[in-house]
Amino acid sequence: GTIILEGENGIGWKQQRRPFIDMRLLAEYLVEAGQGRLILGDTALRVETLHQYFEGRFSDLSPITNRLLGAEKVQLVSMKKESPITPGNFPLLSNDALHLVEGALERDEHLFIFTARRGLSPLTVCSDCGSPVACSRCKAPTILHSKKEAGEHIQFFLCHKCAQEDPPKETCQLCGSWRLFLLGIGIERVERYLAKEFPKLSLLRLDSDSVTNHRKAEDIRNQFFESKGGVLLGTEMALRYLDRSVDRTLIVSLDSLAAIPDWRGNEKIFTLVNRMRAITRKELLIQTRRDEELLSQALHGNAIEFYREEIRSRRQFRYPPFEVLIKLSFTGTPHAVVREEEKILSYLKEFEPLVYTPAYEEPGKHTKHFLLKIRKEEWPNERLRQKLLALPPYVSINVDPESLL
Repeated sequence: GTIILEGENGIGWKQQRRPFIDMRLLAEYLVEAGQGRLILGDTALRVETLHQYFEGRFSDLSPITNRLLGAEKVQLVSMKKESPITPGNFPLLSNDALHLVEGALERDEHLFIFTARRGLSPLTVCSDCGSPVACSRCKAPTILHSKKEAGEHIQFFLCHKCAQEDPPKETCQLCGSWRLFLLGIGIERVERYLAKEFPKLSLLRLDSDSVTNHRKAEDIRNQFFESKGGVLLGTEMALRYLDRSVDRTLIVSLDSLAAIPDWRGNEKIFTLVNRMRAITRKELLIQTRRDEELLSQALHGNAIEFYREEIRSRRQFRYPPFEVLIKLSFTGTPHAVVREEEKILSYLKEFEPLVYTPAYEEPGKHTKHFLLKIRKEEWPNERLRQKLLALPPYVSINVDPESLL
């Protein structure tokens, strides 16, 4: 009679394919239909869940506190003040971060270093025209990676959208300039830097590029905790395997996450920082090039203050929990997309759909997204529901999508 959703603010609850069912919402329906009990838990609950709690729909099984618990010491380092970026020079670790690594080595402590992105650098841009190096197939920005072949490190550009591998570019595809500039910090770049600066370092890495299955990920996690000391370098994937506390933790950078135009972006950063705080016993250090009040709130575990500001913003811009978002998508030839766009706009005119194009498309194909916002208390809207059911099957319908991009 009881359903428990642990980690309800995590990824993976919503299906990636039709019918895009959110298991958290399904659990609510099952409990309501069966008169059972639903328990939601996480280090930092979703904004939507907190809103239901403050509205009196949920009660607390354990008290929801204003301050989230975690590391004894937290520190925010401004890389913008300490190490300015110049072409050919993108500093990775601050003096404080280097001291953190050195201290962990001297004391045989466990240190987890978080990097937000895979590869060597998340973005390679032209210093003259500012254009990013793009995929030869789908034109999305590519990420510089390296692999070992015949005993040598070979660099290549990998598209994380279509998996196309392109050889290293020597000149800009747009203006022909030779001044290509690596921007951002990827996990492979941090790995190389640490191996160079600390040659005796016992370094393990856990991300989707280095680990191919669940068993191997568990083996790396166990090797890390069973060793006397050492460093585990990982992406968000590694957090799912860290089931024990770590002496010290370091976030190399979260700036690439903040650059993604996602309405859930602030919540994702706040949640990630607090997951890091929760697994840290002694010290957490975060490096950033942004001056963000958000990071300060996250560092101090100020969950209620973050909620108040976030809920105010969501009310203003008509996002959940105040509105239900419905995203329609259609892909086809340029002519077919134009024709379908006109039909859908006319068909759903009374619901004022917002139409937009994704940033990157495959050559020869076009995609259109249509966004509807319906007040929470008006959903399900029977008239709109019937109209959506009557749309042709090649139009994708996603209620409350994880991303609008």
